[in-house]
Amino acid sequence: MEPLDDSAKVITDKFMAQWQHPIESLPASGDYSRDLLASFEKQLADVMTKAVSPATTGVSLADFKALQEQVAQLAARNIELEANTQRRV
Repeated sequence: MEPLDDSAKVITDKFMAQWQHPIESLPASGDYSRDLLASFEKQLADVMTKAVSPATTGVSLADFKALQEQVAQLAARNIELEANTQRRV
């Protein structure tokens, strides 16, 4: 496909290095599926080595205590709501 105008030519030239010819990019060994699988495994290995491991530091004590307080408040509020609901019945 040929670009229609100068701006399209600029865009085409920008991405030209990333394109592969559909026939010339086929593996010389003739085993397309094996080469495709090898390429996928290489990409997977690259992604796995770049993956960020989760933080191992844990939660700060202040945050944990604040969460405990919130849970206690919610539990107390639930007890109140259940008591009010049972009185109505």
